[in-house]
Amino acid sequence: MTVRNIAILTSENSWFVPYAKKLVSLLKKKSYESSLYYDYKDIKRAYDVVFILSYFRVIENKFLRFLKNFDNIVPKDQKGKETYYSKRGVQDSKLDINKTIREQFNLLRIVDNQKFPAFFYYKNYKYILKIYKKNRDDQFQKK
Repeated sequence: MTVRNIAILTSENSWFVPYAKKLVSLLKKKSYESSLYYDYKDIKRAYDVVFILSYFRVIENKFLRFLKNFDNIVPKDQKGKETYYSKRGVQDSKLDINKTIREQFNLLRIVDNQKFPAFFYYKNYKYILKIYKKNRDDQFQKK
């Protein structure tokens, strides 16, 4: 089977959106027909390949029609040790006021400013922190 058209499906608020846009752009430069979707219900045609990356909703079986060869897919057992991570929640963004920023930088780097911004408690108040990466040319890069 020759792959010519590829869809990328991701959630609109996902950290993955900038990478999905870049992937679509790269695919188009390589002469693939490529489209980006934020909702599986918006996919109205069949694609050779659909990458579902960092998508936060369950896709109903009846909507899997956008895969051209869905009926021909044969399940294949995976090899190796399985790995998975639990879904992030509010508590995953809690900062420890007794640790340095450097010690907690990875936590700050991966927080979701909209759904689960970084926070800490101090003297019975909750403080919320939102972090943005700044480019070298002084432009803010929203997460």
